[in-house]
Amino acid sequence: MILPRRRRIHTFVLLLAFMAAHQIGLSQQRPEGGLMVLKGATLIDGTGGPPLPEAVIVIEGDKFKAVGGKGTTYPSDATVLDLSGKFVIPGFVDGHTHYRPWSAELYLNHGVTTIIFQGARNSNGIGEEAYRASQQSSVRTPRIYDHGGHWLTLSASMNREQLRLAVRDWLKTNPDSAQLPTLTKGGNKDVVPWPEVLGEGPSLAESNQQVIQWAAEEIHEAGLVTLGHTEDCLDSVRAGLDIIEHLWGCAQHLMTPQELEGFQKGEYLHWGSFLKGQTKIDQMIKEMVQLGAYINPTLVYVFAGFSPLAHKHELEAYNLYRDPALMTYYSQNLALGLLQKLRSVQQYSTKYPAQVAIKHLSDKDWQELKEAYRLHGAFVKRWVELGGKVMGGVDDPQTGTAGLSNHWEMAMLVESGLTPMQALQAQTLWNAEYLTARRKTPTKPMVGWVGPGTYADLVVLTANPLDNIENTKKIERVMKGGQFVRLGYTPYFTTGVTEAQQNKQILDYVISTGMFASVELHEALDRPSSSALGMMGPLVAVFPTPEPEISAIAPHTVAEGSPEFEMLVEGVGFVLDSVVQVDGVAVPTTFVNLRTLKAKIPANAVASAIPNRFTPAGASQRVGIYGDRTVRITVFNGPPDGGTSNSVSLRVMAKWLADEKKLVN
Repeated sequence: MILPRRRRIHTFVLLLAFMAAHQIGLSQQRPEGGLMVLKGATLIDGTGGPPLPEAVIVIEGDKFKAVGGKGTTYPSDATVLDLSGKFVIPGFVDGHTHYRPWSAELYLNHGVTTIIFQGARNSNGIGEEAYRASQQSSVRTPRIYDHGGHWLTLSASMNREQLRLAVRDWLKTNPDSAQLPTLTKGGNKDVVPWPEVLGEGPSLAESNQQVIQWAAEEIHEAGLVTLGHTEDCLDSVRAGLDIIEHLWGCAQHLMTPQELEGFQKGEYLHWGSFLKGQTKIDQMIKEMVQLGAYINPTLVYVFAGFSPLAHKHELEAYNLYRDPALMTYYSQNLALGLLQKLRSVQQYSTKYPAQVAIKHLSDKDWQELKEAYRLHGAFVKRWVELGGKVMGGVDDPQTGTAGLSNHWEMAMLVESGLTPMQALQAQTLWNAEYLTARRKTPTKPMVGWVGPGTYADLVVLTANPLDNIENTKKIERVMKGGQFVRLGYTPYFTTGVTEAQQNKQILDYVISTGMFASVELHEALDRPSSSALGMMGPLVAVFPTPEPEISAIAPHTVAEGSPEFEMLVEGVGFVLDSVVQVDGVAVPTTFVNLRTLKAKIPANAVASAIPNRFTPAGASQRVGIYGDRTVRITVFNGPPDGGTSNSVSLRVMAKWLADEKKLVN
């Protein structure tokens, strides 16, 4: 089958771009088995030490062999690359991802060479083989670290010995860390599994804190860190939690019992409003830091739309989504949802939907939410001032644009009051310490910093990130395991294969038999969710626009000839932009709350009914399912996602029958 002409031209253009990028990538590699030397650049090694000008970085195999100043010696037969005027930083580490295999190129193109997957290896399409392959320099994915081959399952009913056996069985799956159950406040639940596709774990009530403590002791004995969500960060850290994901648990710890009850009922816009009371905050931070805790504030996930940089970030994401090669496999639906997220904010009251467009907020509410963001930033800054370390994680790919969001996270950390150096550490060494923080013998990780013996993962920048954190986006080269990564995107990208296999796959498709392809392959390439090339199915952003559903309307019956009237529509999935439709035509709609809409029904919609309610149904009689004429009432939510609800029928009763039944117009 010959591809359509437009398709052939589009594919040929992608091929030319791919081949050009491929040749550039080849020219950057050293001879097989030889040494490579990078010299002349200013090195910012990730440790927080002063930058090293005119650095010499010697690479052997997949590791750094030597790192020093311009006097550092190296063999005369080494391949030398002069990077004078450039800046070298460690490859970035994303400390909180829900990684999907198709996001690999996005991470690498933005300098993220290592990711910490918040899930087990048997989820999100990763698997043992891809996990192991990710450590290879030639495989086009970041290095993957995770919670093992399967979840560590705990229950409040376990005794100490049962828990010890469960942990030991789980350790056989070669985990890098453990996600502990969420410690909840104000509840009495035992184990409540969250959807595994989100990479989340179960929950335990605060009365079962002993179980978490026993589990943490066993995990720490194995030299691994624990991480997780919590509704009380201090109690969780006391029980053995090392890394706090998100900061709502710190805010809830500071709430009075009355405030906590009100928050759980949806009476407050944001938990960030409770991150105040400096004395209590300092006491809490000091104890948590002393116990060795890290925080992962996930600013892009929680506050992306709050930042003054949101519009700039939206434009950056929009320009990225215009890349034709990337969009052969990246979900259009997800892209639209993430762009919308940057024009909205996350809030927690029943007053608005969870994700609400900024344009719908009252001035008072917007100011209150901005103050919550300011207090959150002040907490993060104070954490670092008191000796704490921050992990930079962004919860991608369903809350932001994988890779690009890591640069936004650093910018928002600086916006919160951290220095550019501290923001870099949050995205490099502090993140990487996840791998070694609980080792019996103090050990530096193999990633996240540039030093002898560590993996040769680095990013070459054209401008100094310490002058302006935005300069982290000015990427000239990315290296993973001693090999420069080909920058750019591969049409119909397949993960888990080597660079050479990827090249052959694309070239075979485009060039073979003069751009001929089988019907099966042609159709597979036209399907965004194609499994033929190992891609994932369609995704939605976190807090997508829901599909509405109607449960009731009032009134449900009117007499023919009624004047314009107001209808209450009840149901679920309503948002501020929901529109009520009458027989498919939009009518003026007012959002009342998450479960109620008001709509003005025009008089012409109910102007006439059939003269006899027993007339057989038919197109000309316009008889509905009740024997009277009916009007279809639906609710529509716009994209991304969203859609049209079920329909509920408004009965239009003949006037003589309405009079007989004393139906009030």
